[in-house]
Amino acid sequence: MNVLSIRSLLLFWCLPLAVMLITRRIGKAHRWTIVGTSIGLVIRPASIGLYSLYYIGPIPVLGWPAMAIGLLGLALSLFHGAPGFELARHFNWLESKSVVEGLQDQAIIETINGVIWGATYGCLGALADWMLRRRKQQECLPAQKPTEEC
Repeated sequence: MNVLSIRSLLLFWCLPLAVMLITRRIGKAHRWTIVGTSIGLVIRPASIGLYSLYYIGPIPVLGWPAMAIGLLGLALSLFHGAPGFELARHFNWLESKSVVEGLQDQAIIETINGVIWGATYGCLGALADWMLRRRKQQECLPAQKPTEEC
């Protein structure tokens, strides 16, 4: 992997961060649903970007922390890559018992991964939004004097 592809894969982490900053001001009611969906859409290629940091090795600038982050990226990549591959094989979009080769096969797998993990993390975000709304409603009981925050 060259340095340009490592940088481009690591830039995938900017999307969820940008979405988080935008939803601080806009769409506060569904903030974590939106952020969770954006994380799920990019988690697989972003984790491959983290994994590529492992190959930088123990150089003086980044050193061992980059290798540790790279191992974390490996674990994330292995976990988040399996569903797309298995579903693509199940629906015969990929040949079973063959090696994934080419951009077309990889695009199929990553699209399926984005849909699966976007929905999964979006649902987790919706659960977090629901819990936050519920906690806020319990803090603002009708017997209490209403404040600006309620």
